[in-house]
Amino acid sequence: MNDILSGGFSGRLMRHVRSDQGLAYAVFGQYSANYDYPGIFYVGCMTKSETTVQAIRSVLHEVEQMKQETVTEEELALAKESFLNSFVFNFDTKGEVINRQMTYEYYDYPRDFLEKTKDGIEKVTKADVQRVAQKYLQPDKVRILVVGNDKDFDEALSVLGEVNEIDVTITMPGMSSDTPPASEDDMAQGKALFERSIEAAGGSNAFKAVQGIRQKGTVLMVTPKGEIGLDIEILVSLPNKMRVTSQTPMGEIVRILNGDQAWMITPMGTQPAPPSVKTAMMENIWQDLAFLYGQAETEGLTIQHIGQEDVEDKTTEILLITPPGFTGFKLYLDMATMLPVKKVAQAMSPQGPMEIEDMLSDYREVAGMMLPFKSTTKRNGQPGGEVTIGEIEINPTLAEELFTVPE
Repeated sequence: MNDILSGGFSGRLMRHVRSDQGLAYAVFGQYSANYDYPGIFYVGCMTKSETTVQAIRSVLHEVEQMKQETVTEEELALAKESFLNSFVFNFDTKGEVINRQMTYEYYDYPRDFLEKTKDGIEKVTKADVQRVAQKYLQPDKVRILVVGNDKDFDEALSVLGEVNEIDVTITMPGMSSDTPPASEDDMAQGKALFERSIEAAGGSNAFKAVQGIRQKGTVLMVTPKGEIGLDIEILVSLPNKMRVTSQTPMGEIVRILNGDQAWMITPMGTQPAPPSVKTAMMENIWQDLAFLYGQAETEGLTIQHIGQEDVEDKTTEILLITPPGFTGFKLYLDMATMLPVKKVAQAMSPQGPMEIEDMLSDYREVAGMMLPFKSTTKRNGQPGGEVTIGEIEINPTLAEELFTVPE
């Protein structure tokens, strides 16, 4: 039954929902039976927001039609052939055969269960398919799960029934788990240390004069498959525009931030960037010393002294810096030079929130400011890569087109 409904390109879902109506690229269905307890039947599709309700109705219609209509001889024959022609692959390795027999023994199934299944498939009739569909398919009792932006849906989901909205936001943990409550003294000391670091790095006037930044360098990424080297260019037009161009083995990838909008341009095309990318880009601007050290007087910026710690062979003062509207990060100031030697922040990854630790080094003077040209990264304590900057240009001419919405 399910092979006729959902079986690849020959299934009704694929033929009618995708091919005939163009409502989905992927559409699927599965009846999952388990060895010792009943399974579930589910159908689904991936459609654009603007056809969400239409696609749901189309899928449910096909399920209902399985109950109401007798399948054709051609559909039945194709479904049988699909199973029977691949039956031989149940015996392609000795290990597969042994594991199957062990499973049958464990669950008290007859040893010839697979052969009985094959015999049963050969005898299935059109009436059998409809009988099973009428017994087990119950579209009036389905629970519909929709993931997407409801503001863009073609109709309100309430037309399908009662809506229970579930918040699936992954909350960023922040930096407060081991941070003592801020006292007035902590805030005052944090501000004083921050100002001393600004002076050591070139003075507030030099940093306040920064309107734009161009950086070129290389990134060495540590991945499960080995190290990958990338060439990067980072353009920043303060306070909230950024363009990051990476030359990867898969081609050029560009990320653009312009205020509250962000996009990604890849060899596959242009698309809006997810909120996590937009937030990360804005936080990267705040964590760049060339920008941060010019913002000491920004309303809402909080700086808290949270202690001391030895970093390698240096004694450091630790500041918890929280930009307005963003997650805080820690800055470790070398007491001998008052320059940052370490930065710890939270970031979102495909696996969830993670701690990013950057060791800052190779300070050089650029436009009167001392800026780090090297950063060595750990992700959740594991080596994550290295960024080596070859060139930093302050206040370059940056065309507005670099940050505009791609056509």
